Amino acid sequence: MAETRKTVTIVFADVTGSTALGEQMDPEAMRRIMERYFAEMREVLERHGGTVEKFIGDAVMAVFGIPAVHEDDALRAVRAAAEMRDRLASLNEEFERARRVTIAVRTGVNTGEVVAGDPEGGQAFATGDAVNVAARLEQAAQPGEILIGLLTHRLVRNAVRARAVEPLKLKGKSQAAEAWQLLEVLPDVPAFTRQLDTAFVGRQQELAALREAFERARERGGAELVTVVAPAGMGKSRLARELVASVEGQARVVVGRCLPYGDGITYWPLAEIVRQVAGDDQEGLEQLLAGEEDGHIVATHLAAAVGFGEAASRSEEIAWATRRLFEALGRDRALVVVADDIHWAETTLLDLLEYVIGFAAAPVLVVCLARTDLFDTRPSWAVPRLHATTVVLEPLSDEGSQALVAGLLGGAELSATLRGEIVERAEGNPLFVEQMLAHVRESGNGEITVPPTIQGLLTARIDSLTQSEQAVIERGAVEGRLFHSGAVASLLDENEPQGIAGHLMGLVRKELIRPDQAEFAGDDGFRFVHILVRDAAYASIPKERRADFHARFAVWLEGRASVRLAEFAEIVAYHLEQAYRYRSELGLVDEETTELGRRAGEHLGAAGRRALGRGDGPAAVKLLRRALELLPAEDLKRVEFAPSLAYALFESGDATDAAAVLADASSAVSGLNAEHLATLISLHRAALDMQLDPNVDVEEILTEARAAIELFEPRGDDIVLGAAWERVRDVEWFRGRLLAARAAAEQALVHAERTGDIRLQAENRSIIGACGFFGAGPLEATRLATQEAVAWARAHGALGHEAEALHALAVCAFEGRRVEEGQELTERVFGTLEELGMRLTAAAHRGAVGVLPGERALDPEAFLERLRSSYDTLAAAGEKGVLSTVAANIALAFYDAGDYEEAERFSRESEEAGSEEDVATQVGWRAARAKVLARRGDLDHAEALAREALRRALATEYLQTIAEAQLSLGEVLRLAGRLAEAGEALQAALAIYERKGFLLSADAIR
Repeated sequence: MAETRKTVTIVFADVTGSTALGEQMDPEAMRRIMERYFAEMREVLERHGGTVEKFIGDAVMAVFGIPAVHEDDALRAVRAAAEMRDRLASLNEEFERARRVTIAVRTGVNTGEVVAGDPEGGQAFATGDAVNVAARLEQAAQPGEILIGLLTHRLVRNAVRARAVEPLKLKGKSQAAEAWQLLEVLPDVPAFTRQLDTAFVGRQQELAALREAFERARERGGAELVTVVAPAGMGKSRLARELVASVEGQARVVVGRCLPYGDGITYWPLAEIVRQVAGDDQEGLEQLLAGEEDGHIVATHLAAAVGFGEAASRSEEIAWATRRLFEALGRDRALVVVADDIHWAETTLLDLLEYVIGFAAAPVLVVCLARTDLFDTRPSWAVPRLHATTVVLEPLSDEGSQALVAGLLGGAELSATLRGEIVERAEGNPLFVEQMLAHVRESGNGEITVPPTIQGLLTARIDSLTQSEQAVIERGAVEGRLFHSGAVASLLDENEPQGIAGHLMGLVRKELIRPDQAEFAGDDGFRFVHILVRDAAYASIPKERRADFHARFAVWLEGRASVRLAEFAEIVAYHLEQAYRYRSELGLVDEETTELGRRAGEHLGAAGRRALGRGDGPAAVKLLRRALELLPAEDLKRVEFAPSLAYALFESGDATDAAAVLADASSAVSGLNAEHLATLISLHRAALDMQLDPNVDVEEILTEARAAIELFEPRGDDIVLGAAWERVRDVEWFRGRLLAARAAAEQALVHAERTGDIRLQAENRSIIGACGFFGAGPLEATRLATQEAVAWARAHGALGHEAEALHALAVCAFEGRRVEEGQELTERVFGTLEELGMRLTAAAHRGAVGVLPGERALDPEAFLERLRSSYDTLAAAGEKGVLSTVAANIALAFYDAGDYEEAERFSRESEEAGSEEDVATQVGWRAARAKVLARRGDLDHAEALAREALRRALATEYLQTIAEAQLSLGEVLRLAGRLAEAGEALQAALAIYERKGFLLSADAIR
């Protein structure tokens, strides 16, 4: 057995007081007692499916789940421990009679993940904390007591009676451990029970097929077979229960269940049926069959099969007797026989069922419930034949799963998000829905995790595969839910199966995978039938092998997707990152590990930049963070990616983190001989300072940018030159020099196009468009330019830029008096920006971009609420550059609403937050404050402020800012009673909007 990871259950039992007992007895006599005890305990453990790893002194340790996991390993272990206790009681009676001594045993049972090795190769059989906890539970138990751990109890609680004990302080454990004292194992109860009283959903067609078979059996007076086939938990038993309910009064129903292991399991289902109809002895059978021909002989053979009598009968005689029993039961009314779990049936029982179906001369419907494993052991069962039907249960639809969740909740509260996650992860398997829902409600932490019941089911299926099939499915799991046969082949070692096509089709037949569309021409694609099957296969791989497989898969994918590598960069990075992290966890920190991390970091950084380019801020943050974590501190790429991460963080509203990333990069680059990167980081820090620090020296930034242009122009360094021209652009924009800002943006765009940076291209295109919008450009020119910008953004996948351009179109629609169109576009824009995680851009567009008198007048209350939302977002992020302008706009809106106190308050916040060089802010707060002062009668001060606002505005190319200053001056003069002068100021504002073709704002001014 190769080394593997798996969840197992350990039984640890130790004889107490053996040292004192040894002092009282002859060593040979003591040896015989212990040999007898160990032999009996081994027989019990192995009969229940456990593997006895070792005897340690007077202790025995057994593992359930090695070499193969069973879905009920925990219950098998607990049953074995209980039977060991009972068997010891019988032994003690014998020891007391023969030696006048008795022995006592303490037992601990615990479930958990271990690494299972190959003892023949000198490896430990099972290693992991679960083994240690089992031993500690045994030490904490009293003589004769069985203590079971937390996970074991979760897996068996439906099948046992147990009493919680006080949390145990186990040696070597920092926290107290929950434990239960095992009182009793309930007979004939499975490891976990299904809730069968919920609404019946999604299986009406399958139920109709069973009903049709039942009617055929009644009409012709013969036997019909229906085999219901599906993976565990798909609802076979629920469907059978619904059939039974539907034939009540029309048929007699008997049920027999096959067992996965144990004594006398061949005819166990027949024994259950006999007990249902005749009681627990042969006499009951004789009475039941008293009026039947050969009734005594039939009863004798049946009694022999089910253990009521001493006589021995051949299998043919038992099959004949079973047919006669079913005919007798079905003579007066039809008989329905439900045979559950026949994939565990012995061949003899399957022969019996086929004989009964072929020869029964009475209306008998035999409903067999099976997993697809049945067809591996009995291929002929799937062959089409007369009077036989196969019903395959497909997964429930999402609607059916939602209905099941609602029925299970029974009116209890559960968030729509959690309901949706359960439905999504269960993928139509009713058992998975039930178990996940129960797990969520019990844990109370609102997290969807895979319950141990489901994990056990799936792991057992994978462990039942051949070694070759396991090797193939593990390699497929490394790639993911969808995988390629070529990738599997590349991950197989020389000594492992190379002809994998047959193994893949075997896995398809066993309904673990299914064929799917391949990503690459010339390859075959496959998909796991359920993501949890993939997860179970992956979980069995030891971490060191996982690391090796992930690294090798990355190499395969790089080669296979070489012409589309950018498309798959994030996937390649993920696999390299997994290899790096697993090796690091195992302490394998060497050159190979470092190189894996470096390669992963480079791919993640490149993917993060692409995400930023298309406007996916949250993805960019995650990818770039991971890149910086993986790249060594001295790696130049780590510094190179820092500005992109800082930008993404700032956009998401985390200005503090953005500043910290750039500060770290600045410190790192100071120790490197990298003038290019040092200049780049400095330029990006300057951009952030303009957003965060109202006292920033923009002249110094302009000087630094021009120096960088002079230095790097001869070198043709497009990255640094692009950043430098952007800083020139920002300063000129700040100062209202739109022509200069546009020229700088055009230069920056040239360099962005050379580097292929979509985000920077989009950003500079936006500024170029905005220069026309806020400057002298007329409405129609703005509209046409914006339509071109939308087309470019769509062609390049720049979703954020597209949204920004659409906002300009929305403003054009408003100003063209197409109000409804403008409103629809505005809602779409804000929704898109928020979806993309561009929170600060969304806030800027809500509060500072396109804030015009026309739209402001449409719904003043809603407009003010929009501005407040913008302000709150920017304030929470610590942003000041846009916030100061938004605060001025809020002050103006409050003035229009007649709330002069709030208008003054926000004008002062604008004043405090704004840079002296930020013209829009400096004009805005003065314009708002001047009007408030005029309202209060301080006319001289008001006029001085209004004229100062106008003076500053006229020194810029911001026509809308000039118009706003004229409106403020006009209001102040009107309140002063100087109506002719007021009219001149208002006429000047009106003329600006008329010249630009902004009709709605012109209407508002009129």
